[in-house]
Amino acid sequence: MDYAFSRRDRLLTGTTTLADTLDQRTETHQVSLALTSGITDHLTLALSLPLVVNRSVNRSLDDTRTAFSDLSAQLGVGVSPRLFGRPANLRLAAGVTLPVAQGVPNVITNERNFASGTVDPTLSIRGVMGLTPGLTLDWQLYTRQIVSTASDGSRTGDFYAYSLGLTYSPVGSDYAVSGGVDAINRNGDLFDGRPFPNSGGDWIYIKASFTQSLWNVREAPVRGWVEAQVPVYTYVEGIQLTERWNIRIGLSLAIQLVGHSHSEESVKGVPLPAFQ
Repeated sequence: MDYAFSRRDRLLTGTTTLADTLDQRTETHQVSLALTSGITDHLTLALSLPLVVNRSVNRSLDDTRTAFSDLSAQLGVGVSPRLFGRPANLRLAAGVTLPVAQGVPNVITNERNFASGTVDPTLSIRGVMGLTPGLTLDWQLYTRQIVSTASDGSRTGDFYAYSLGLTYSPVGSDYAVSGGVDAINRNGDLFDGRPFPNSGGDWIYIKASFTQSLWNVREAPVRGWVEAQVPVYTYVEGIQLTERWNIRIGLSLAIQLVGHSHSEESVKGVPLPAFQ
């Protein structure tokens, strides 16, 4: 489970900041429930469902809307090879996102926490490699392809996300610190087959996070973590509100039910937050 907050109050066109005479801002609160189950030693099923609260404010409006985003389901296959003579874990996952509420595309408007109103295929590749005792390199590539049009005539742009980071967790410790870079690309939306002008763009963030083991439940570790992101490059099509920073906090519980799980945790000891 995790909670994320972002505030978009910077008006951009391309990479240029505009004067906002309406004092617009959008605040987004998201609570995501996620479950990952090991079906076999190498096969996992991951489910995630975000609940999103969007508040849009300007000089004449203060509107709050709440809705579930799309349900994400992914089936993943993991292997544990040695890369360049070092231990590593790789996971390839494919899945779908499923709409669970009506009208959500009008509620969730930022570049990541969007709902398309259609069934969309997803694909991700994640990897973790040990560099030295306690230091790991992790990366992720993720895409969500929008292949059909929603009932209201809208078609959300395809989504691509890339992540690269380093994590340090001293051997025998119960904490970890991480830093890295996230990059996001979203194609522009369509409405009735025509481009929607104020949609799509590119975002690059630097991030830092801290993870701490809190307690055990039946010998299974409960971990808490916090992550902050700051955009260092933003390009948007048309005119859009963008954020100045994001923050996420979360709890995770890992219970081993079937055999030995070939997952990221066998290398680094902490979970990797997902894009979905």
